[in-house]
Amino acid sequence: RGVLPSSSPPTCSSAMSPMAAKCLTVLVGLSLGTRYRGSGFTDGDDGEDEQTLVNCTRTVKFTWTHGGKEAPPKEVSVFGSWNGWHEGTPLVRPGNESNEFSAVLEFPCGRRVEFQYKFIVDGQWRVAEDQPTKQEHGTTNNVLKGQVLQAYSFEEAPQELSKNKTAVLNAVKRRGLDLRFAHETLQGDPDVVLAAVEERGDALEFASETLRNDRKIVMAAVRRHGRALAYASAGLKKDAGVVLAAIDRWGSALEHADEELRRNKSVVLAAVKRNRHALQFADEALKDDEEVVTAAMEHHWSSLRYAHKKALDKLDGELPAVIKYKKALEMAALALPG
Repeated sequence: RGVLPSSSPPTCSSAMSPMAAKCLTVLVGLSLGTRYRGSGFTDGDDGEDEQTLVNCTRTVKFTWTHGGKEAPPKEVSVFGSWNGWHEGTPLVRPGNESNEFSAVLEFPCGRRVEFQYKFIVDGQWRVAEDQPTKQEHGTTNNVLKGQVLQAYSFEEAPQELSKNKTAVLNAVKRRGLDLRFAHETLQGDPDVVLAAVEERGDALEFASETLRNDRKIVMAAVRRHGRALAYASAGLKKDAGVVLAAIDRWGSALEHADEELRRNKSVVLAAVKRNRHALQFADEALKDDEEVVTAAMEHHWSSLRYAHKKALDKLDGELPAVIKYKKALEMAALALPG
């Protein structure tokens, strides 16, 4: 860690030099990395998944490429308000042939974040004149604003970055649906697409046709959200393993399964036990199946609206769910005009 020069307070602007111009590179937009230090995933009764993100951070790389007392300088550190100016982070020079010093710091993904920072180069405070600055109480510091840390949308990024694999990877790891803005060559890149669907299952929609037929990628997508099954190839919609994985996340994924699997009793049973609307997508014959209808009813009585009347008549009329459903129908009939 860097040490503050004894002659200058943390916010001192002394010893600034015009040589500081063009000395700082802050990688923003798509080049910002994102780290997720934990996430929860819950599923409501209707299969509407809710993702909870915890402790999201973005990484920012600071690079010093100009001299200090010597060229290149012996020591460079960056200090900032993110830790009260108490500790600096040393910038590292990768080799003797390089004039570049760099360090990577992590910041929270806040919308209203603003940090001030400054470099110490060979014991002198330096400000980067080509970067945003802020003056307070006669002191000038560089400033890193919330919109730089945020960089939520790939859509707003320079067009040339759509072909940059590193940039696109960083983007889709933050927001999977940004895959739509990637160049078609990267929409067919397994690394990029896998990262996208692991963040957002239905990003599969923007993958190449080849990768929508890739079982590993489709499985990753449907395990993130069953809705992604809609974008899988026709062949994988016939794959019982893929369809069951999708149903496990979202029962109504049965809608997107091949007709043969919608006639498969085991698959339909798994779906109706997961989601109260799944029965509507089952084959007509299974809507008349007592075991299937009972399983759907046990999950939620309102699923009986999708069952055939014959199946309801087969069930014990004293079952609470059947009684509740029939009463609901009676009330609805009474409410009709005329």
